[in-house]
Amino acid sequence: MFSKNGHLGLKMSSQHRKVYESVSGRKLLQTSRGGQVKVNNMVIVNKDGSENFTTISDAVAVAPNNTTSCCA
Repeated sequence: MFSKNGHLGLKMSSQHRKVYESVSGRKLLQTSRGGQVKVNNMVIVNKDGSENFTTISDAVAVAPNNTTSCCA
C-alpha cells in the first residue's frame, strides 16, 4: 500500500535499495491498486553492452510475468 506521503512500499535488499534510490525521482515501480511490489532482482540496461541488457525491451522480455489477474 502507499504510505502517507504517497510513496509505494517496496521490499528489497539493501543492495537493490541503493540502486533504486540512485535513480529516485523516476517512478520506476507503480501499481494502480496501491499494493506493494516485491523486487527480487534488478538488472541494468546500458546501450553500450557493458551491463545486463542493451535495451529496456530486452530486459522486460525476459522478466517473469507473475500476475494472477489482469488490472484495468
